[in-house]
Amino acid sequence: MLCLPDRLTLDNAPQVLQDLQAQIAAAPSAATAVDVDAGALREVDSVVLAVLLACRRGADARRQPFSVRRAPARLVDLADLYGVQELLALRTD
Repeated sequence: MLCLPDRLTLDNAPQVLQDLQAQIAAAPSAATAVDVDAGALREVDSVVLAVLLACRRGADARRQPFSVRRAPARLVDLADLYGVQELLALRTD
């Protein structure tokens, strides 16, 4: 499972994205699901969505299932606003 940090902003997004993409690429097989744990997030803005969408594209390119677990309510609300909640397979559990 991939884990998001408690703070994901424009300042650290490039490094976080690079780290997540490396972990996706290192999966032992294309059938390995990409599960992202968003439970630690304390600050949520559109940067989080951009990083998650980039990860989703990476998983799609490898034909890996993708989901986000323990999504904070603010992330779910923002994803709803942008119309990407279903695409990101956000779950609050």
